[in-house]
Amino acid sequence: SSFSLDDAITMIQNISLQHPNAFVLVYPHWGTEYQAFSNSRQQALAHAFIDAGADAIFGHHPHVVEEAEVYKNHLIVYSLGNFIFDQYFSPETQQELAVDITIKEDRVSYRFVPLISENSQPQLMDSAETKTWLGQYAERSNILDLADGTLELTRSKENS
Repeated sequence: SSFSLDDAITMIQNISLQHPNAFVLVYPHWGTEYQAFSNSRQQALAHAFIDAGADAIFGHHPHVVEEAEVYKNHLIVYSLGNFIFDQYFSPETQQELAVDITIKEDRVSYRFVPLISENSQPQLMDSAETKTWLGQYAERSNILDLADGTLELTRSKENS
């Protein structure tokens, strides 16, 4: 079957209405392989998902980490990159991103954890690599307060 934006929006709206305290995370398979930046379709879909009631979006498929965005005080990570995968042909396909989420009543804290894969075994980057990687990621994501690896957003079902 093919993807239906209307069905996806209805599903997100229904979950958000039926479970008002739930944290709705959308994990779409999308994007262009090996592209470090999202495309306009990903952006339009992500914004539609947030507008429908999603709390955060974590995309996958491009095999590389794509930028993040804060849209209406909700986090969108367009691609987390590979995790355990046998693509050794470029440094970009061997870098991935994990995100630790802490949800409190009125706050959501995200801790960005860049990883590097060696022979399909993900591991933490060392502190110098982590600092450099996070700084570059914050810059290309236009999220100024991300360089230390954490982002805290106010949690509300009201999109602002």
